[in-house]
Amino acid sequence: MILLSIIFLLAFLLSHMGIDTPFVCEKKRLRGGYVEGGPFGLFISFYLIMRYLILKKNDIYTILFFLQIILSQSKAAIIFLPIFYIIYLVIEKKLNVSKIVILFIFSTIILFIINSYFNFSDKLLKYWIEYFDIYNQIYGLNRENDTSLVMGRIAALHIAPKIILDNPIIGVGMGNYSLVRNNEEYLQRLPPVSEWDLSGLGGVFNTIIESGFLGLILLIFPFIYLWIKFNNCNIVKYGIILFFLAQVLGVQLYFHYIWFGLGLFYYLGTKENASK
Repeated sequence: MILLSIIFLLAFLLSHMGIDTPFVCEKKRLRGGYVEGGPFGLFISFYLIMRYLILKKNDIYTILFFLQIILSQSKAAIIFLPIFYIIYLVIEKKLNVSKIVILFIFSTIILFIINSYFNFSDKLLKYWIEYFDIYNQIYGLNRENDTSLVMGRIAALHIAPKIILDNPIIGVGMGNYSLVRNNEEYLQRLPPVSEWDLSGLGGVFNTIIESGFLGLILLIFPFIYLWIKFNNCNIVKYGIILFFLAQVLGVQLYFHYIWFGLGLFYYLGTKENASK
């Protein structure tokens, strides 16, 4: 992972020298092996925290991962790190109310500084406007071919709720969102698209769309089993919190393999129990 990090950072430098690489988006966002910077940044955040939980220390390589998160310009990753850090400190250090308030203020200041550089608030405001004004944005401003609007999370926020209401128990099938999203009863007034589309709404929400609430229960069940089995192992609990926090913020389950997370948490729990 460290070697890959060096390659990704070199690719980012090359992109600013006018040399295209497959690891950087057109907008100069580091994307690693992902299609864009958002999921890549979230993955690196997950890896960074799990690495710290396992090694119980930070080292010089931590800087490489922080750089990648910043250069990915991932809004989800920037939110992900302080939220988990606060959860970790509250549980692990048993902070009192005054310390929690101080920590919250400090985190807010850091987020404000990052926002001032990347203008995340402007991007979030743009999402808000596009969602509530979507038909005027598409037809009034002639954005029928703007994939950032007619595909992805903005369109999915209009399409997905209707799909869930029609298929609440077992969903429409894993990977089938892109196949049914063009159905007239779901599109409403949105234009159909020919490209493969993902909802962009995160693994938990996407599970409900494609596997229904039954699928969500089946997803959660093995993690509950591990939580109970390794109840005395904090690293397993933190790993599970990390996994689902990432899924809520944006990672698709296709990017974040479930079996890998389950295997890792089971191994860590077994190893810690064996050492006691």
